[in-house]
Amino acid sequence: APIILSGIPDALPTVIGDDVWLGHAVTIMRGANIGNGAIVASNSVVTKNVPAYEIWAGIPAKKIKKRFTPQQIEKHESFLSDFKQGLIKLNHDRKLEDLQ
Repeated sequence: APIILSGIPDALPTVIGDDVWLGHAVTIMRGANIGNGAIVASNSVVTKNVPAYEIWAGIPAKKIKKRFTPQQIEKHESFLSDFKQGLIKLNHDRKLEDLQ
């Protein structure tokens, strides 16, 4: 194999779930997965999997707390499912020309 390819680790997929909030300048290491509804604070470095609906921060990122109660998670998952199926449509209150 060419020297340029030596030492390159196997590709590890990184998956970011639905409704994830990533703060400014977040670094996600190769192979780390971010679950649905998770929040990662600005400037954090994610080195391992972040479970769904947890708030993480720091270097390396660590769990701060859960985002929702189990009942709120169930309601939010139902909303996301309905939205993905087109059963719910969201409208914004801004005109396109206001954004230019």
